[in-house]
Amino acid sequence: MLVEKGPQNKRTFEDTKRAYRKAYEQVVGDRLREMGLSWEADLSIVGIDGELSVRAGKNSKNEILIFSPVKGRPLRKRDSSNKHSITQIYLFDPDKSLEEIGSHYKITRERVRQQVKKGVLGILAEAKIPIEPNELSFRKPLKPLSDAVKDRLSSFHGGVMLRIKEAVGSGVSLPDLRKMGFNENQINDARKRLSKRENPICVPRTTKDWREIRRILQNTSTPRVVLCERIKQIDKTPYNNRKPNNIFESISGLARKSGLYPRDSKGDIKFIAEYLASQNFPVGVSTRELKSGKHKGKVQTDRFGLKRLEEEGIILLRSAKGERFEKMRKPPIVVVGPVPDKMPTTMDLQKKNNHSSIFPLLKTYNINSTNTLRGLGISLSELITNNPPVAVFKMSKDLSVANSDRDRLQEFLGRRLQEINTPEKM
Repeated sequence: MLVEKGPQNKRTFEDTKRAYRKAYEQVVGDRLREMGLSWEADLSIVGIDGELSVRAGKNSKNEILIFSPVKGRPLRKRDSSNKHSITQIYLFDPDKSLEEIGSHYKITRERVRQQVKKGVLGILAEAKIPIEPNELSFRKPLKPLSDAVKDRLSSFHGGVMLRIKEAVGSGVSLPDLRKMGFNENQINDARKRLSKRENPICVPRTTKDWREIRRILQNTSTPRVVLCERIKQIDKTPYNNRKPNNIFESISGLARKSGLYPRDSKGDIKFIAEYLASQNFPVGVSTRELKSGKHKGKVQTDRFGLKRLEEEGIILLRSAKGERFEKMRKPPIVVVGPVPDKMPTTMDLQKKNNHSSIFPLLKTYNINSTNTLRGLGISLSELITNNPPVAVFKMSKDLSVANSDRDRLQEFLGRRLQEINTPEKM
C-alpha cells in the first residue's frame, strides 16, 4: 500500500500530464491490439469542429478516435465520455482554463477540476499505474496577470494605483501626489507594483535614484578618473546600505586589514583617506546626524572606498611611508608580563569588557591618588614592570588587567610596595 505524501511532496501539473499521457497510451495500445491493429504512433491532438480530440494511429486509415468530446451540452450522469473529453481539453490545450471549459459545458470551474481529477485517476486505474490522488496537481500554473487585468483589479479595489499611474503619466511630482491626497503607504505600494509591470512605470521618490551611479561604480571598465568623481556624489543614503549592496568598504576597515591602528580615529582616518585619494584611489565622504545614543545630535563623518578595490587599497597602505604611518603600525595595546592566549581588543579595554583599571587595586594599600604614589618616588608603570605574574595591558596611558587576574595582581602590587617601604597594609 502506497503511503500518502504530504502537500510539500506534491508533483507539478506537468507530472500529471505525463502520467495521464503514459496511461492513456497504454490503454489505447491495449484496445488497438484487441482490434488486431498495431501501435504505430503516440497520441496526437486534432481539432474537430472547434473541439479537441485525441486520435491514435499513424495514418488516416488506421486512425481511431478515442473519447470524442461532447459539444455544448451539460454533463449527464453515467456519461463516461464527458470527463475524458474535459480532461483532454484541459490537459492538452495550454489556452483553456477551468473557467472557459466550465462555461462551455455549463458547469462550475470546481466541477471541471473534479472531472479532470476523475478522468486522470480513471485512466491511471485502468492502466494499473499506482499513483495516489494526493500526489498529483490538477491545476495549471497561474499565468502572470497582464497590465490591463491589473488595471481592472485596481479599479475594482478603489482605483488608487490606477489614479497614481495616470497622475505619474501626466508628469506630476511627488509633492503633487501628496497634495492630491495620496498617503505614503499608497505611494510606496503603487511604486512597488508599477515597477513590476510589463511596461514598468517609475513613481517619483523622495531621495535620489542611485542605481545609475552604483552601476558605474561596479563596472570594472569604468575609467579611474570617473570612479573618483562619481564616488564623491554618494551620500549617507546609499552608503548606510552598503552591507546588502556589497559595494563600499569603510576606510577604517581598510586600515585595520592593512595593519594600521588609528589612534585619533577622526584625524588618522582623514589622513589615511587623503593619502589614498592622492594615490588615485576612489574615496567618498558621507556625513549623517546621529539620531539616538549619548552622541545624539552630533554629525558623524564616514569615509569609504570601493569593496572591489580592497586589495589595491591594502597594498597602498602597507607600502605607505612616513612617521605617522609608522606610529599607526605599532600595536595600540602593549602587554606587560605573560602574553595571554586571547588578546583583548581596544574596544574591550575602552568599555571595560571583563577588564578593569589597575589603580583602584592600590586603594587597599592606602594609595588613593597619583600624588601619593609619586611621593614614593615611583610611577604606576614602574611598579608593575618587575615581571608581573599576569598579563597587564597598556593602551595609551591606561593600564588594565583581566577581572579574573585582579586578585593575583593585587598581591603582586602589595609585595612590590613592601620592597620600597610603603606603609603597612590596612
